[in-house]
Amino acid sequence: MQGWGFIFPNVGLTIVAIYIGNVLESDGIRGVTSAMSVLLVGMWLFVARMNGRASWKGQVLWPGMDEDMEDSGGHGKDEETGY
Repeated sequence: MQGWGFIFPNVGLTIVAIYIGNVLESDGIRGVTSAMSVLLVGMWLFVARMNGRASWKGQVLWPGMDEDMEDSGGHGKDEETGY
């Protein structure tokens, strides 16, 4: 599921911002990073729920549902460009 790709880089950004807020002793940055942390936890829970739901319904690793399906066997490629 592609949702996890949105969370990971934002966690790194949030952690670095927390360190910056601590070094600068800035209450404003600490407040913003606290809000970022709450949003990330919410997003993590949402993506985990959707991933569990897709697994329960059998929609994960389903034949023909891969994002790169057009690459295997030439399906979905443009005849002129090859892409």
